[in-house]
Amino acid sequence: MSVVGAWQNPDGGERVDFTADGAMRVSLAGESLTAQRYVAEDNGAGAGRLILRTEGSDKQVVMGYCVSPDVLAMSYGGHTSIYVRVRQ
Repeated sequence: MSVVGAWQNPDGGERVDFTADGAMRVSLAGESLTAQRYVAEDNGAGAGRLILRTEGSDKQVVMGYCVSPDVLAMSYGGHTSIYVRVRQ
């Protein structure tokens, strides 16, 4: 499974879009909150690590992730956020 696509927090929260070229955008109610570059290190079972970098910065954030066909779970700092795939 791949993180590429659009994912929406089911509680009406943010939307996360991952593109095949390594761009990630987080938005809320259509307003962009952040744009970053990402690398997904998949362990072969639809899970692994996401390495996020803000453009113009050397700083990076590493998150765990697990993806199924319709659900994406991302974990950071002991907190897990759940998203469902947005069907276009």
